[in-house]
Formats: sequence, structure tokens, C-alpha cells
Amino acid sequence: MKNKSKMTKLLVLSLVPFALVLMFSEQPGEAVAPGVTFVVNSTADLVDADLTDNRCIAAGNVCTLRAAIQQANALAGDDTISFDSNVFNVARRVTLGSRLPGIAQDLTITGPGVNSLTVNANQTGNVLAINSGVKADISGLTVTGGLEPSGGGIRNGGMLTLTNVNVSANSADFGAGIYNDVDGTLTVNSSTVSGNTATINGFAGGGGIFSISIGRTVTLNSSTVSGN
Repeated sequence: MKNKSKMTKLLVLSLVPFALVLMFSEQPGEAVAPGVTFVVNSTADLVDADLTDNRCIAAGNVCTLRAAIQQANALAGDDTISFDSNVFNVARRVTLGSRLPGIAQDLTITGPGVNSLTVNANQTGNVLAINSGVKADISGLTVTGGLEPSGGGIRNGGMLTLTNVNVSANSADFGAGIYNDVDGTLTVNSSTVSGNTATINGFAGGGGIFSISIGRTVTLNSSTVSGN
């Protein structure tokens, strides 16, 4: 009986490490941890103070749109940028001093509404750019003041969905409002693309939307493209 008891204890102890491995190993089909949400609480256009800390903090201890995009680009995965309702509860404008970083990782930008947030590139480049292969969902803001050879307002090389977005008063040679690049897939929902101007050598080059994508799709749902 004593030998049997010792054998049982040895068997149990030998199984403990294996049990711990099962407990802490990722199982097939297990959900991946959600991405990080950065909350913009300032209309300033300031860079992030430290891209290695996974926190959106610019000078003055605030989170800006530029800093949030920089942090999202530094992190793998699908992150989210939202806006503090205590700040963005009335008409607010973010005026850029230079081109925003291109969106390089999957990202959701949830704005407070087209009348509550306007991002103005101030003719320093395009307002937003989505890199090839990147999935971006952008909603609830106005994109204006972009000036670029292609894609004054938005240049898309990835899989972009716009919902409740106003793209207006941007300029470019091609795709003054939106330029959908060769790898781009574009979906526009309940949005407006208007008042954009595109010319090259006196010829129109897609004032509203210009798409050169091959085998890709541009889809408009309940949206208006006019006055371009």
C-alpha cells in the first residue's frame, strides 16, 4: 500500500507541469486580444513623446490625432482612435502643420461627427493616407484642406470604409477628394464628397473620386458625390 501511494503521488506530480502548460497555452480558435483604444483629447497637432510606451501622450500630457496615429502605427493589430466627448462636443478643428503619418496598421477612427470634428490639412499634403494592405474604418469627421498631386483629401492603397464622412474643399491633380490606388478597395457609406477640385494641364482628373485599382471595387451606398 505504501509503494502504491508513493507511485500515485509521483504520477500526480509528474502531470502538474503538463497541466500548467495546457492552462496557459493558447488553444486553437481562441480569440485574439483586442487592440488598444487611444482617446484624442486635444485639437493640437503635436507628435507623440515616446513611441515605445504604448501610450498616446504628447507635450502637455495630451493625446492628439497625430500622436494617436503614430502610436497605432507602432503597434501591431487592429487599434481604435476615438475622441473625448468632453472636448469634441461642439465644432472642433484640427489644423495640421504637416502631413499626417500614413496609416500603416489596421485601424478604426471613430469621430464625433462631421459637424463636431474637421481635420484640415492646411494645404500641407493629403489629410489621410492608408497604406497598401491595411484595413481602415473611418467615420464621423470632415476631411478638408488637402493639397497633393494625387489624393488631396484621402489617398487609399488598402481596404478603406468611410461612414458619415464629409470630404470637401480638397485639391489635387488626380483624385482631389479621394484617390483610390491600384491596390485599393473603397466603400463609402452615408457620406458626402463635394467641392473638391482636380486639374492636370487643364484637364479634369477626378474631382470627387479617382480610382485606378485593377480588379478592386469602389462602392457607394447612400452617398453624395457632387459639385466637384
